[in-house]
Amino acid sequence: MNSLYFACATCKTYINAGYRWFYWTLVDTGLVGLNGKVNVETVLSAKEYWAGKEKEEWLAKLLPKVEDFLVKHCTHDLRYGEQDSFFEDEIGLVWLYESDQLQEITPRTYADILGFTSWQQVVEYVNSQPLSKRPWWWDIKDLFEQAHTAFNAVVNKPF
Repeated sequence: MNSLYFACATCKTYINAGYRWFYWTLVDTGLVGLNGKVNVETVLSAKEYWAGKEKEEWLAKLLPKVEDFLVKHCTHDLRYGEQDSFFEDEIGLVWLYESDQLQEITPRTYADILGFTSWQQVVEYVNSQPLSKRPWWWDIKDLFEQAHTAFNAVVNKPF
């Protein structure tokens, strides 16, 4: 099973839904189906899902952020599932992964999180980082060009 996320198609942002915990407490119990639209009331009232805060330290850190995400985006087009179920393109270059860590780095990470306003700033920043910190798409020419285009679109029309 791949990682599972809550995603706001309106804002093009997503957050970890709790991996197998999400699956066991929401999908296996029949409260939600996999890769579908979110009924925020159903998820917010799923006591077993939220009880994870008392069971695992990582869930104690994650679930309050998930709750904030759901409340913040409750009137938007919310979905849940694997990334490929909500990315319109195959790699999600215009999406932003909401996390405390710079993980799933996309052009939006540079614009929305790091505050860069030009592609040159992105290039200088990435070139100053160790190779292990570069986004996976950085050295693939076609994807690099798509990322450049996506960055310019994000900077010129923020979500």
